[in-house]
Amino acid sequence: DDQKPLVGIIEVDDAYWGGEAHASTPGRGSPNKTPFIAALSCNEDNHPIGLRLGKVKGFRKGEVERFAKRHFDPDAIVFSDGLSCFKGIASAGFEHHAVVTGGGYRSMQIPELQWLNTVLGNVKNSLHGSYHHASGKHLPRYLGE
Repeated sequence: DDQKPLVGIIEVDDAYWGGEAHASTPGRGSPNKTPFIAALSCNEDNHPIGLRLGKVKGFRKGEVERFAKRHFDPDAIVFSDGLSCFKGIASAGFEHHAVVTGGGYRSMQIPELQWLNTVLGNVKNSLHGSYHHASGKHLPRYLGE
């Protein structure tokens, strides 16, 4: 259903696949983490109805803009955290609301992004439980499953 755009209210967040290797840079700068965008659409009753997970080269405005143009319905209303790359959603012509989260556990409890955080956690747990190793090279295939 990649041809069908996400509609309604869409929650968007940045995510990473992979972990820290010994003697490597921790956090976002880690070379063995693969960045991807997670977007979840909800209906009028705030129930999830669609999900898109897409690998990106990095969290830059242009990457987010391309993702939004490819996967979002023109009438969608998009919510994201305050990460600066998500300005690409507005640049792509969508109504965009940035919710500054501040990070940490409390940021995962924000109502505008709560469904996405729940679904993203479930997806990551499923991948970890199903595969011994899911490389960044083939991450789009794993996310498609």
